Amino acid sequence: MQFNHILAFDVSKESFAVHLRSTKDTLWKGDVKNNFVEVKNLFTMIKKDFRLKFKECLVCLEATGLYGFHLLTFTSCNGIATWVAHAQDIKQSLGMKRGKSDPVDAERIAEYAYRFQDKAVLWSPPRPIIIELKALIGCRDRLVGNRVALENPLREMQDFSKKSIYLSIEKSCHKALEQIKKAIDDIEFRIMDLIKKDKDLYEMYKRLDSILGVGPVTSVAFIVETNEFKDFPNAKKIACHCGVAPFSYSSGKRKGKAHVSHKANKKLKTLLDLCARSAVLAKGEFRDYYLRKLEEGKSPMLVRNNIRNKIVLRMFAIVRDKSMYEKKFNTKVG
Repeated sequence: MQFNHILAFDVSKESFAVHLRSTKDTLWKGDVKNNFVEVKNLFTMIKKDFRLKFKECLVCLEATGLYGFHLLTFTSCNGIATWVAHAQDIKQSLGMKRGKSDPVDAERIAEYAYRFQDKAVLWSPPRPIIIELKALIGCRDRLVGNRVALENPLREMQDFSKKSIYLSIEKSCHKALEQIKKAIDDIEFRIMDLIKKDKDLYEMYKRLDSILGVGPVTSVAFIVETNEFKDFPNAKKIACHCGVAPFSYSSGKRKGKAHVSHKANKKLKTLLDLCARSAVLAKGEFRDYYLRKLEEGKSPMLVRNNIRNKIVLRMFAIVRDKSMYEKKFNTKVG
């Protein structure tokens, strides 16, 4: 696909840095406040002053969570092609660049979108049920964080303080902990109730949950964070997004070791690590692979990361093929 104009946004909570370019050069750059009215006014101005046709324009921005809401709402309502690119892809594709500011970042996003527009994965707005699930998951995560913040000090206090002091503090925290646990249970029930009422979503959930080591929390998180696997063209892109895809760093005769990027979706990366740790404890292909690689002298951390990658590959494959996971076992004797 080819576009005559690229409109790039560097998104922040308060405002956007905007860069408009044609196939040849920069046409306009400036700042716009981050609200729906200002976004609408911007597009009206650009359409009038530059005689821009929306169908010939590609909007590009980095994935920024909630801060892109007004912009994405406007582009989806008006049928404007939009590419929500990943920051690491932009950084790696353009190489080392000096300087760091919002206008400079907007210009780099515009350059990236212009050079790689043929590889653009156009953003599709999530269904209302996905938006609701994301809000519920965020609320659950915060409640779990509060529960852990209360429980962990209590456990330490039990071992390293007077019993009378511990019992007094435990009594004070007990009611709050019970309320938090009840709130978590209520939200988890609402999450599953929503999923079960949507046939396609429930089928996808069951497929993901069938993978060895993958549980309900991880299954729902991947459905929501990938927009039902619509925002990623292949498993490698998901692995990069999760920070589990290794990259080699070499220059000339120097061969550097492959390692993963620290710029990732930390939540999904943590969930994948828990999945990998669980999978190697159960009988199946992941445990067989883990033990075989340890015998070959590979480090446990490296092998676990490989298993994280394998889990992502299995996820993408079963969603794509609409199939259930088949457990594989090592049948060799001796």
